[in-house]
Amino acid sequence: AAAAAAAAAAAAAAAAAPASAVAGSSVTAAAGGGASGLRTMGVHGGGGGGRGLAYRIRRKRGATATAPRRLNANTNQEEDTREPQQPQQRQQQQQQQYQQYQHRQEAMNEARAYETLKDEDEDFFLRALQDQSVPPTPTPTANPTVAPEPPTPSPSTAPSAPPTVDCSEGDVRDEAGTAVAIEISGDAAVTPGTPQNDALNWALVDDPAMVDPCVETETFAERFTVAVFYYALGGENWDRADNWLSGEDVCDWSWVIDQDDEGEDIMGGVQCDNGADGPITGLNLEDNNLEGEIPPEIGDFEDLDLLMLFANSIEGTLPTELSELTNLQLLDVEFNLMEGPLFFDGIENLVNLQALRGSGNDFTGSVPADIGELALLEELWAAETLLEGSIPAQISSLDSLVSVLLYETDISGPVPEGLFASNGIQWVDLSNTTVGGNLPATIYSATELVTLIISSTDLAGTIGSGIGNLVDLETLWLADNSMTGPIPTEIGNMASLDTLLLNENALNGPLPTTVGAISNLLYIDVSNNALTNTLPSTFFDLEKINIAYFSNNTFTGTIPLNYDSPPDLRDLWIDGNLLTGTVPDPAPGNFLDLEELLIQNNVLVGFVPQGLCDLRNTSDPGGEIISLQSDCAPIPSPPPEISCDCCTRCYPEP
Repeated sequence: AAAAAAAAAAAAAAAAAPASAVAGSSVTAAAGGGASGLRTMGVHGGGGGGRGLAYRIRRKRGATATAPRRLNANTNQEEDTREPQQPQQRQQQQQQQYQQYQHRQEAMNEARAYETLKDEDEDFFLRALQDQSVPPTPTPTANPTVAPEPPTPSPSTAPSAPPTVDCSEGDVRDEAGTAVAIEISGDAAVTPGTPQNDALNWALVDDPAMVDPCVETETFAERFTVAVFYYALGGENWDRADNWLSGEDVCDWSWVIDQDDEGEDIMGGVQCDNGADGPITGLNLEDNNLEGEIPPEIGDFEDLDLLMLFANSIEGTLPTELSELTNLQLLDVEFNLMEGPLFFDGIENLVNLQALRGSGNDFTGSVPADIGELALLEELWAAETLLEGSIPAQISSLDSLVSVLLYETDISGPVPEGLFASNGIQWVDLSNTTVGGNLPATIYSATELVTLIISSTDLAGTIGSGIGNLVDLETLWLADNSMTGPIPTEIGNMASLDTLLLNENALNGPLPTTVGAISNLLYIDVSNNALTNTLPSTFFDLEKINIAYFSNNTFTGTIPLNYDSPPDLRDLWIDGNLLTGTVPDPAPGNFLDLEELLIQNNVLVGFVPQGLCDLRNTSDPGGEIISLQSDCAPIPSPPPEISCDCCTRCYPEP
């Protein structure tokens, strides 16, 4: 039996030489360590076929094997000597190679099992021989006259290392390459019509580099895996695919997209650490006409820290294999056609993730409670999706959080205190959702805030005086809510504010005169509230104001005489109030950029001054006014409330 087993082992070892080269030359156990550019985590895809052996693929640079070539006597050029194969023949051959590969692996496993048993038997024999060489003595002697001789060691029967196999051409190369592809992609590698099979055919037949899968297993695996990505996402239709599927190193499958503020190139395509000598660390294919689904092989790029797929037509779901990319820092799939959960199973494993961008897709689910495990997360962008549920309190654990964009989703519930717990929070947009409750008190301590947008929600309550602490805030949108109470005078402390939208609420009280201290203000809208008192003349001292909407409140008094002072004022709506008196005549040289002036539905009298009529866009030399509306219609019979010869629209309308 032992002799038969030994013969079987020898036969299996001889038959399995190509497979042994694949498994033993450059493929090492995961415990072996070393830098890695790719990682296979068992079999992707369905069915059996792959061995499921986890191993690391380490990049080894150097000369690559080339296909056999000959010199054409007519053209004096080298040409490939391989015979072309039809796709159906190649697919059948791959299936046969796959079956041979399985049989050989079974034989190798049996051989390994035999060697293990044989080693155990040999060890037992040596111990028995040692015991027999020194017979036991009833009474120990002080000085034995004959020293026992050590047993003669048995000859080694360990199998020798498999011979070096040349996999650079022919069926041996095809079989070895197929084995590598199966190890990565499972049955999909030999299933016709799959991206994995297309990638394998390219790697075996069309890759100009003709990498030897036995000598350069890691390089072959890397090129195959990147090719899977190409075929799975419609690479033939990409806007740019510089060097992809060329004979160049995969780290050169890239191009310059733009330059950053420091003049450094922003690269598209494949990005590698330390140039061509390092592993793949980035795939930037944003806005590149990608179509299809992200393949599970994406999980094999274990050093990937950047995946940019923004603005394409990618469908399907985020593969759970992304959870294997524990070095990933930026994941951007915004504005595609994707669905399923944005927070896929295992996302909590991405402990280095800093930016999760999924806006503009049909992602479902909710923000999970374990989001707090993504301790380094800075950007959470999931706007314009189908997310629902409330924002979990655990978001307070994200000490590095900088921006949260969840606008135009179905999220609900109160705005959590913890959303503003991060000292670095700068940008929050929850508009067009059903979040409610009051503004959390923590918001007034978020002094790094630059943009706060919570419009068209169920938000209620008042604006606290602490709003004045937000001296870096540039954009404040709290429009179309159910907020009440006055606008606090501390708003004048917000020197950085350029946009203030508080319209469509139930705010009351006066517009604070301190609004005139917001020197950077460009755009204000407090229309459709219940504000009272006069329009503060200090407001019209602002030099940068461009748009001012005060419509539909209960402002009283006269129009401030300096209402024409802001040099860049374009729109001024003061309609729908209780303003009295006459319309001031603008000073020469003022209102040169004014396009819209709405003064109807007040209690004004007199006439629209000629100075305003001269600023109509139809006059000569004219100005920019295209909309001038007043109470210039008869009510109900002549004379009108105010006379106007140049108005574009008169109220009350019939």
